[in-house]
Amino acid sequence: MATAHLSPCSSSLKHYKTQLFSDFIVVPRKSCFSTWVSHVQSRIHARKHFQLKSSNGHPLNAVSLQDSLAGKPLANDHSKPQEIEASVPASSEKLGSTLSITVVGASGDLAKKKIFPALFALYYEDCLPETRVIVEKPFGRDSESSGGLTRSLKQYLREDQIFRIDHYLGRELVENLSVLRFSNLVFEPLWSRNYIRNVQFIFSEDFGTEGRGGYFDNYGIIRDIMQNHLLQILALFAMETPVSLDAEDIRNEKVKVLRSMQPLLLENVIVGQYKGHNKGSKSYPAYTDDPTVPKGSLTPTFAAAALFINNARWDGVPFLMKAVKALHTKRAEIRVQFRHVPGNLYKRNFGTDLDKATNELVLRLQPGEAIYVKINNKVPGLGMRLDRSDLNLLYRSRYPTEIPDAYERLVLDAIEGERRLFIRSDELDAAWALFTPLLKELEEKKIVPELYPYGSRGPVGAHYLAAKHNVRWGDLSGEDS
Repeated sequence: MATAHLSPCSSSLKHYKTQLFSDFIVVPRKSCFSTWVSHVQSRIHARKHFQLKSSNGHPLNAVSLQDSLAGKPLANDHSKPQEIEASVPASSEKLGSTLSITVVGASGDLAKKKIFPALFALYYEDCLPETRVIVEKPFGRDSESSGGLTRSLKQYLREDQIFRIDHYLGRELVENLSVLRFSNLVFEPLWSRNYIRNVQFIFSEDFGTEGRGGYFDNYGIIRDIMQNHLLQILALFAMETPVSLDAEDIRNEKVKVLRSMQPLLLENVIVGQYKGHNKGSKSYPAYTDDPTVPKGSLTPTFAAAALFINNARWDGVPFLMKAVKALHTKRAEIRVQFRHVPGNLYKRNFGTDLDKATNELVLRLQPGEAIYVKINNKVPGLGMRLDRSDLNLLYRSRYPTEIPDAYERLVLDAIEGERRLFIRSDELDAAWALFTPLLKELEEKKIVPELYPYGSRGPVGAHYLAAKHNVRWGDLSGEDS
């Protein structure tokens, strides 16, 4: 199926970055143009170029970029026609026909009055391929508003044209999660209740809202982080092996996980809000000190929850989530804590605290992407002294190249029509069905969040929640940097 990409380019781009996503080109104007030409000239010559023609067969009032590179003058003011490039990549025979349109000088009068209306008219008359719609979160704030948004979009678009973007699904370590599990024999047999004791999804920031609380106060940490980012990662982690790597096969399995989850009970949730704190000579503000936050707000900046999946693979395994602002550290990670070794011959060396001997798999999304496994080993020397060590894959050491930003990957996927990392409407419905009853109960009962100092380790209630399910938070052990 053909696809169309439209990239307007404004002269207001002061710090430009030339990006070439398949056929998606961003081009600066005027003084920056010659620099851009030299940067992408080799790519331009590798393409097949053609002129756009009007319905009567005559060329449009435009100068092709190929001619400009050959030395012909370019338009430098709004009184002259804007340039249009239309190109088909050399590999289009394999990928299907692709139309790219680049308007140089998109802020000009001609572009506003003629070019863009003409392009829209062509699209409206079904003369252009099907420009896709990317929708940034939040996708509503509960089941009702989310459903209304979906119905509105589907009045004009099919499901396969809607790309609901959650940038956490584009992170390198989230992408690697399925590879780690499904292509390594050492992990897949362990991926069940038989060997995994609990799984933790942790997101923490070491800063508060600081003047940006107006938006946040309408949503809170549960809607902002847990219902989307962490729940999406949980679904990827817990899903059964898909039939293939096709987008619909993967998304089918994710939906099954979400529909298998137990209702989220208030008794399995802790909410908190950070308060002011003085540390040394520095003073840290409370959430309600933010001038954009209403006084007396009960919006949580901390939430921890225990979730359960009612299926044969995960029955009884607690999946703990924690999302928090103004904590003592910044991190995002998945922690898989395995069960204790039955009849462990070395349990005397660990004392009564067998958690010190627990194997753990950690996928650290940020900062400093890494995958490591905590194992027990003997400390070299005389006697028998045991220690916990890490088998560590630190990305910056193993792969020194720059890791692409999550949005780069997701925008490229949307351009190419790859829907694997985007959220389908029934998946969104299942996610909201899980969290909406809890959110309504919190708001209707006006649950007061537990206060915790800015820069601390969070509310004490989170420790009681973990202990209730025989879990210890892995990020509070002090063993990880």
